[in-house]
Amino acid sequence: MRKLLTGIVILILLAATSYADPRPDEVKVTKFIHSQLMAAFPDAENITWDKVGELYMARFTNSMGNIMAYLDEDGGVYKVSRYIDSKSLPLTVQRSLNDRYDLKDKETKVLEVTRNNSQTYYLISFEYQNKKYIVESDLTGNLNVIKKEKA
Repeated sequence: MRKLLTGIVILILLAATSYADPRPDEVKVTKFIHSQLMAAFPDAENITWDKVGELYMARFTNSMGNIMAYLDEDGGVYKVSRYIDSKSLPLTVQRSLNDRYDLKDKETKVLEVTRNNSQTYYLISFEYQNKKYIVESDLTGNLNVIKKEKA
């Protein structure tokens, strides 16, 4: 009897734990939020949802590649980001990076971020002089070091 009771308690605890801690792919959004995403990105496919603070994050693919879009509770698109090739950076940004860090022939990862449909900036990660950098740049090439650590 004691083993049966222990088994039932364990099952209840496991069920409660899995219910209380949903996995990112189990995040559910309202039909309204989903329709707002589809209105902004009609060709979105393979959509997965996650909750980041007060925002819903949709990961999906479309004709522009792999996209991450952040929507608020009202369905407004707060921020959109995607990885791009470093050769797709504006020339002003490329020149600023090469003038300061000489990144020619070095591997870089670039995340293009557009916030509130008006402000676009870039997060560029790379290694330079045995250090790993994450640098933020606006469209004009103003650089700001976000993170620097030993490689």
